[in-house]
This record gives sequence, structure tokens and C-alpha cells, in this order.
Amino acid sequence: MSRPPPVPQFVLRGCGAPVNTLHFSCRDPGRPLLFSGSANGCVQVWSLTTRRAERVMEGHTGASVLWLQTLGSPHVLVSQGRDMHVCLWDLSEGRSEVTDSLLTGSVGFCQGSLLDLHTGHWLLALPGADTTEVQPAHAQGATR
Repeated sequence: MSRPPPVPQFVLRGCGAPVNTLHFSCRDPGRPLLFSGSANGCVQVWSLTTRRAERVMEGHTGASVLWLQTLGSPHVLVSQGRDMHVCLWDLSEGRSEVTDSLLTGSVGFCQGSLLDLHTGHWLLALPGADTTEVQPAHAQGATR
């Protein structure tokens, strides 16, 4: 027999659409964050201290957000959407802008993955246009 689900410590509301992906970022000890990606293409940045959304960002033209990952710091975020794009976000100093975008060609539900090779260098693995392909690529220089 399975156990009942744990009792939540608190509930975060306000996404406006079903949540597809979550990512914690606790690299800044005084400012723990939770990023959520929704079916409406929005990315929410939640403060776990105040338990409120700090900002809502739109970067996937209304297409579902499938995957979120911070890149070296809580100020650089990678998001993948069903619009076939992986977006690089600049969140430093209150900004919420997409600074770069990569077309994947994949509209499936496979999430990308990042491997931190060393400071400022990552290996990014993404699904290809052909659903049987994986396309690894080097990424660098996106830290702040």
C-alpha cells in the first residue's frame, strides 16, 4: 500500500496555467528561488523567502515551457519550450530579457540537459528534429 502525499509547507499560486517544470536555485543563500514553467509559455520566478512571485516572464510565444535550469548563478536561466527554442535569460539587476535563443527543431516533450564542465563552460544536450536524435553542443561564457 502506498503512503499518502506529504503535507505541503506552503502553496504558491498565480501561474495562470498548468505547471510543467520546476527548478530550485539556492546558490545565493540569502535569496532562495524557485523557477516554474507553465503551459502558457510563462516562466515565474518565486521567492521562497516571501513565498510570492517576483516576476513573470514570457519568452516562448505562448508555447509550453518544458525545462528550466540556472547556468552558474541565479542570474542566468536557460528555458526550453515547445516553440522549438531554448532561451538564455539575463536576470541580473532586475532584468528579465532573453539574450540568446537556439532553434532545436524539436516539438516533443524531451527536456534538455546541462553538464557543468568547469567555470563558464557547459555541455548542452538537446533533442533533435528527428525524435531519435540527441544533439550535444558546447555552451560557454554566460556567467555574470
